[in-house]
Amino acid sequence: MRIFTEELYCLSVDDLPTLTIPNMKHQNVTLLEEEYHPDPQYYRYGPSTPSRPGEGVQPIKCPAKSDGLYFIPTLQAHLNALLDQIRKYSGDPAKEAIHSEARWNIWNLARYLFLELPHQREKILNKVHEQNREPMEERLNAYKRKLNVGVDSTTKKFYTIIPWERPIPGTR
Repeated sequence: MRIFTEELYCLSVDDLPTLTIPNMKHQNVTLLEEEYHPDPQYYRYGPSTPSRPGEGVQPIKCPAKSDGLYFIPTLQAHLNALLDQIRKYSGDPAKEAIHSEARWNIWNLARYLFLELPHQREKILNKVHEQNREPMEERLNAYKRKLNVGVDSTTKKFYTIIPWERPIPGTR
């Protein structure tokens, strides 16, 4: 177990809104704040949510003495803390691990929440603190999604899969 101070993580537990998580075990990426889902109308792409769980969601088997309480910051609080960590620990060799982890977490948020898409970018940029907007925008501008490739079973030709261009369910 690792224990870090609030100051080190730039995150005050007492001053932030938190999320209540359902009694679930998430083996895949799961987005608890569904308003940040990249395709909330059709769910053609993006992470699982509590109301639309994917295959990786199974009931949790809690130990008998577990109270099931966990501190989970909101996405807004988490993003601001990550950006504050990057700014605070940039160039500090003693804090390189925290700095690198914060950068990696932002990269993963961009990946799973499709933050390169304009409608997602606006949701996020409107939520970060003023001093974090420009650094966040720079990170989003630098993010490049890897190509997702499929193979046509009849022609054996490769094609690019663009998740947000998948057909809307029930329209085919």
